[in-house]
Amino acid sequence: FDADVCALLKSIQDSFPVYLLNAAGRESLANPSDMRSRSAQHGTEFASRVGLAGMVFLVDIVLEQPQLLAECHQRGLSLFTYGTRNNETKVIDIQIELSIDGIITDSPIYIAAHVLSAASGQAHA
Repeated sequence: FDADVCALLKSIQDSFPVYLLNAAGRESLANPSDMRSRSAQHGTEFASRVGLAGMVFLVDIVLEQPQLLAECHQRGLSLFTYGTRNNETKVIDIQIELSIDGIITDSPIYIAAHVLSAASGQAHA
């Protein structure tokens, strides 16, 4: 959540990927005045500059601004999403169409079953 902590973690180890979470000002995350956690543009620029693995955005932001995926990829960053809407299969399907790199959900078994059944051509509620 904190950009400085992410940079520090990245600087002291290379074994585990470090991602910066960004809600573009829609949720209170860390320091409300830190634009790196409040602005998609500032966050991706920072993550790229310090060599983070990627960004984790609130899913609503990515659905409204799907170009964020291309912007992250152009900077060498992967893009993950989080949020309660990631428990909805329709939202997951949209993200699969967009080729989102990772989805954080509270219902991994349900969502995995949906993704697997969709991949095999079966409908899942």
